[in-house]
Amino acid sequence: MSLSIDIVLCFYFLFASFIIFIISFFLIQLKVIKNIEKRYNTKLDYPLFIKSSLSKSSNVADYILYLYLIKLNILKYKEPVIIKPLLHHLNYDLKDETKINIIICLIFYISTKTLILLFISIGLLTGVFQEMYVLFTSSMEYTNKCLFNTSMGFLLVYLLLTPFIKFKILKSIETKYNVKIENNLNFLLFKYFDVSNYIKDLFLYEKKIFKIKMSNYLIKPKLSEFPYTIKSESNINIFISIIHAYSLKLFIILSFIFIIGLTFDFVLVFGDK
Repeated sequence: MSLSIDIVLCFYFLFASFIIFIISFFLIQLKVIKNIEKRYNTKLDYPLFIKSSLSKSSNVADYILYLYLIKLNILKYKEPVIIKPLLHHLNYDLKDETKINIIICLIFYISTKTLILLFISIGLLTGVFQEMYVLFTSSMEYTNKCLFNTSMGFLLVYLLLTPFIKFKILKSIETKYNVKIENNLNFLLFKYFDVSNYIKDLFLYEKKIFKIKMSNYLIKPKLSEFPYTIKSESNINIFISIIHAYSLKLFIILSFIFIIGLTFDFVLVFGDK
């Protein structure tokens, strides 16, 4: 069986990226981290109790690049809330870092992300992921299969609408009210759900469907911290916010039911044996 040109090229890039990754990984360990530990007279621990040199290298390299992008005014500094980088505990200053070390961190970051992307590409091109999905769904009962596919559909809707929330609704709010909406949690895309969910709640409140109580929120919505109103929002913005908020909620609910159903399936299968 002959491999397609795309797959062959992916394997070539994978091999080259792996070589670059290994070299940059050892340079991070032996040069960057060692220099930092010597400079600050300390021994860097492992992030999140994951005793892995790779996780430590990624944590250090990502934070150094993050500070460098802030220095270039590409990003703005945000205080870590939940997961604090290892160098953050040291009051690390980028001024003490050499340019060659920053370049090493950049090469390591790019090679790591390239490897992940290539693995995904090869999996898709060779049909491995598709076969895994078929095997996974074929082993489930019909009800669980429907729950899984429906929950994934709601997640897809949420992800597709998130750019609209980010670039149209959120940017418009930040410009109009001269504010910067930060993440309540260091969690991917949570900020956009926080915005769409509060807009949805305000809309339902104006329609007198229910009353808004801050005690009903586990985390206080960012839009409630200033006098935001939906009167200036267009109907399409409100409509998309409602779909965006409910799609994530339904995804979570259906996923929870799916996990329970799948657990019962495993119990029945292994119980019969």
